[in-house]
Amino acid sequence: MKVDFDPRLPNGGDLQQLKTRLYDVLRMLATAVNRHEGGYVAGVVSTTASYTVQADDGVIFVDATAGARTVTLQQPAESQGKRVSVRKTDASANNVTVQGPSGLIDGAATLVLTAAAPKCTLASNGTNHFTI
Repeated sequence: MKVDFDPRLPNGGDLQQLKTRLYDVLRMLATAVNRHEGGYVAGVVSTTASYTVQADDGVIFVDATAGARTVTLQQPAESQGKRVSVRKTDASANNVTVQGPSGLIDGAATLVLTAAAPKCTLASNGTNHFTI
């Protein structure tokens, strides 16, 4: 990450100018980190259709009002250590099924989100996915 910023104070700079300059540097660094894929800001997706999780997704909101939906996770090896949250956003009787292209989710082939249990957060150990 390259932050193009001149930290020097102009001649005659005082303590208040130094504080302001440091605040600007910290704000720029926080913005740069948060825009980074591995930073604090997670990609958010809202969908009314079945969906395949992408590399920069962190939160998937699924509306299953019109019918059952499926969310397909990334390969466990590709998403090792990364958290992905899936949330069923409607109160319908239609389920949202979370599945992996390979491996298991907590020992099962799928995880079903219902109106009674509408959310999950998952992480991979490189071989399987687990709810956390």
